[in-house]
Amino acid sequence: MALLLRLSLAGSLLAAVLFLLKPVLRGRVSRAAAYYLWLLVLLRLCLPVGLTLSLPEVPASVPVASSTVTPANQAVSPPAQGNPTPAPEPVQKGDSLPTLLVALWAVGAVGVGGWYVVGYLRVRRTIDQSALPAGEAARTVLLSLEPRGRVQLVESPAVDSPLLLGVLQPTIVLPVGLTDPARLRDILAHELTHARRHDLLFKWFAAFAASVHWFNPLLPFVRREIGRACELACDEAVVRSLAPPARKQYGETLLLLAAKAPMGALPLAVTLCEEKQSLEERLVSIVKIHRRTPAALLLTVALALALGGCALFSGAAVAEIEQFQNPNTGAVLRLGMTRQEAEALLGERRQVQETVQFLKSENGAGTPAQYDNYGTGEDSITLLYLDDTVYGILVDANYTLYENGTPSGPFPWVTSKGITCGSSLEAVQAQYEGETVVDENLGSWFGYDDSVPITLVTVTEKDWSLTFCLTEEDGVFEILFGSGELMSVEELDAVFPSSAAVDDPGQSP
Repeated sequence: MALLLRLSLAGSLLAAVLFLLKPVLRGRVSRAAAYYLWLLVLLRLCLPVGLTLSLPEVPASVPVASSTVTPANQAVSPPAQGNPTPAPEPVQKGDSLPTLLVALWAVGAVGVGGWYVVGYLRVRRTIDQSALPAGEAARTVLLSLEPRGRVQLVESPAVDSPLLLGVLQPTIVLPVGLTDPARLRDILAHELTHARRHDLLFKWFAAFAASVHWFNPLLPFVRREIGRACELACDEAVVRSLAPPARKQYGETLLLLAAKAPMGALPLAVTLCEEKQSLEERLVSIVKIHRRTPAALLLTVALALALGGCALFSGAAVAEIEQFQNPNTGAVLRLGMTRQEAEALLGERRQVQETVQFLKSENGAGTPAQYDNYGTGEDSITLLYLDDTVYGILVDANYTLYENGTPSGPFPWVTSKGITCGSSLEAVQAQYEGETVVDENLGSWFGYDDSVPITLVTVTEKDWSLTFCLTEEDGVFEILFGSGELMSVEELDAVFPSSAAVDDPGQSP
């Protein structure tokens, strides 16, 4: 639903810009250009693609280091005794409100879309049941205008104004009794222009957008404006090459046939006169045809590029920042921290070791990096450094057990969504949308028997990745949080084919 609302808002903003520009563009760009600019609005409403401006999120609970940094060889004072700060509660995803909203939207979309389709089918059935072969005069004019015969022509007493139906098999429907060759030429030239420009497909697209965004009060106005612009563009194309007397006759034909088409056909058919209210505007535009000039062409191109750029822009999103936090000490660790900032929170490092298996390099062999172990017992954590900047954070329950044996309490280090060592696979998947892979050959790599399958849940974002390693019995036993430059397990296997060649940062050097 969030994506749908963003699309609806972005499309509405683009439509509002076009509505505001109407008085400015009238007479300065062609009617066809003004018509096809509305296609950008429909594309923005319906296509969930585009450029998103990422805005950095400022964590609210990150402690600010004081100007006096704790020396690396001096441990941080333990927190005051009392009730420790509780770990963040996992977000409950069982809320029925989103499901209810999706169901309500689906009912509305099906209802509005069904209204369009049923109305079209009703009119189409009425016309098919009453259709008569077109007269000789009409067929002769059609053959002169469309010698390939790709458009069918019938007459029907069910219509008062000519209209075009059918996307795949276009059919022009004439009222019964039209025999004047001059009037027929005006009518058929108009409807054939609609067929050649695939205006029916445009109308179906507009109806689809109106169905998907049925809750948007701006969409009826957008659809109506598309219909108005469609007729003006068609008139412009028909009369552009006509002499003034022929234009006058074309306008008289519009006046003669200015009747209301069947209501159900309007959204999905094109008629010679859709709305009497727009007839005056069409007659004026027929008389005042604006010639194409280099300035008009330049303005059209500039406008199309500007609005196309706006259509590609899908909005701004706050970049999600992942972090580790220890409620017992209040420490919050993030990628990009300096060594000084990390050690101001964690105290003196216990171990230092250089490894090459984590960071990517151009030759695929890995870039030398340094990882340090901090804390003791359940509070222990490993940081991976490159140029004194934190590029990776590792929480390893197996290492804690290796050091201390059975832990005296739960592991305090948790992700921003409350996942820690010991969390179940269901808890991880409820909080993170990532790729889940079960590998039956990694048991010994992580210190388990070969028979123990390892489940890896990997969450990949633009600037970071988060990997949870689990077994069915222990749940999460290792969490690796790193920059986008960290090597994946597959890349590690390619560089270090045997587990003996890889130093595990969870083991003592």
